[in-house]
Amino acid sequence: MTISTIINVGIVGDGNIARGRHLPCFKKHPNVRLAAISDVVVDLAESAAKEYEIPAVYTDYRDMFGHEKLDAVVICTPNKFHAPASIAALDAGLHVLCEKPMALDPVEARAMVAAAERNGKILSIAFHYRHMAQVRAARRVVDAGELGHVYMARVYAIRRRSVPSWGTFVQKHIRAVAP
Repeated sequence: MTISTIINVGIVGDGNIARGRHLPCFKKHPNVRLAAISDVVVDLAESAAKEYEIPAVYTDYRDMFGHEKLDAVVICTPNKFHAPASIAALDAGLHVLCEKPMALDPVEARAMVAAAERNGKILSIAFHYRHMAQVRAARRVVDAGELGHVYMARVYAIRRRSVPSWGTFVQKHIRAVAP
């Protein structure tokens, strides 16, 4: 099956995950048009727009949701903005791919899911490990019943660069420039 529809995608947040993963991958995809980018630091957004040929730049994601003809957005903000940005996008009628962690707490996560259901939109969290060959193989073993009834699992993962302790990854209460 060949998909011929072009999907207009907006990026919210131009930090390391956007630059290192999302922007390069979406730029290469033949069915994706990077239509807009938003970051509270306008110089970052303008730099990404130039590098990835993104036609529209915003400093407030809510303006981007209201003015651009987008199909979906990718939320690449610091963690504390994942829920508010995702909910605003879903309420604007957009599908959302949100970086992990999904939210700061279960209340925010449930609000995100409710917004997706209320608006009939897809909310996906970038848990990319679930698509790795090892995880798919483990799922096949469990589904085949080879381990019996699985009631507990312990998982160890290797992150060669360790848990990020720089920037905003682990800072719940960074200075909020834009909600």
